[in-house]
Amino acid sequence: MPASALVAVRSAIIDGLADHTDLRDEPIEISYQYKAGSSKRERIFTTRARFTHEPASLRAGRNFRDEVGFFDLVILVEGVKQTAEWTAERALERGLVVEEFIADHKNNELEVTGLQTLTVQGEGSLTEMFNDSGHLAELVYPVRFTARLQ
Repeated sequence: MPASALVAVRSAIIDGLADHTDLRDEPIEISYQYKAGSSKRERIFTTRARFTHEPASLRAGRNFRDEVGFFDLVILVEGVKQTAEWTAERALERGLVVEEFIADHKNNELEVTGLQTLTVQGEGSLTEMFNDSGHLAELVYPVRFTARLQ
């Protein structure tokens, strides 16, 4: 078992979203992390991963560990010649797919070893920006998981 389930959980979500029927044939880049230099106007990626560990027990021998992991799942939409409202709404449309995917996989339907729970939980954000060709929206979902590590 690895030192943390962070990479496996993030990868499983990205793989699942990339194969999701509502996203599979869309012009959207779904990747483990932000890809610099990408020409895609819509992107989904993870960032800002962190975790805490607690011993699961204090019995003799090696202790299992309980992990609580957190990371941000980001939806970035660039609306060329679009309004700020259009890009924000587009990001929220993609966000609904992401939220429902996580809600449908909350009890380790992703089959990650040790994963116990998976939720969107905490303070998210929607940031709107502009550039010379239109507007951008960055929607951030805080994802939380629990795992038992051996």
